[in-house]
Amino acid sequence: MYQPLPNVIEDNERFIMALKGSPRVMYQRYKDFGQMGVFGWTAELSELIDALKTLGFEGNMFVSTREAALTACEKLLSLVQKLEIEMQIIIMYLSSQVARLRRFLDSERQWNDYPKPNFPSSEEMD
Repeated sequence: MYQPLPNVIEDNERFIMALKGSPRVMYQRYKDFGQMGVFGWTAELSELIDALKTLGFEGNMFVSTREAALTACEKLLSLVQKLEIEMQIIIMYLSSQVARLRRFLDSERQWNDYPKPNFPSSEEMD
């Protein structure tokens, strides 16, 4: 029976806490700095994703950590659709980071909960 080392347990617990809090943190950045706060926070999300991938490649990611990451992805996308973000690059950047994490965690599954880009039509530009 596999008995993980204490530091592996602690790492997974920290990741779960960070993942569960990620929608709250993103929303707080939005309240503090508007849509640019979300943009800046998405760069932090990228760092979290890189660290999660390292944990997984080392064979130390728990199932509960994986589930917390997938749940966080759903909640982040749901939240970003509720916020008033007009800069489509921000929505696209956040969506690409979520997609990157999802591909790592479950490359076989297809998701359809990504926000639809809302670019102006050619008639609106005239």
